Amino acid sequence: MKASIFALALAGAASAHTTVYSISVNGKSQGLGNVQGGYIDSPPNNSPVVDVTSKAMECNVANIKASKSVAVNGGDEIAVCTPMVYFERDMN
Repeated sequence: MKASIFALALAGAASAHTTVYSISVNGKSQGLGNVQGGYIDSPPNNSPVVDVTSKAMECNVANIKASKSVAVNGGDEIAVCTPMVYFERDMN
């Protein structure tokens, strides 16, 4: 119980953002998805959306729109591949 409370306390002090470039389904890579003709809407950069009233907060800013999708079934294992994750932490 104490560990859960500690984890929740830290969650408010740190946040992370990244871009997704591909996924795998049941261990099989689906190839690059953040390219023209891919299956992932990709933003123009890795900067967070800072205007919380912006439509981009709901739908993000797609620099490259996905033109196809990846089929998955209930119970499939999906892994998200990212190039790196940036952690931000308020030190105050």
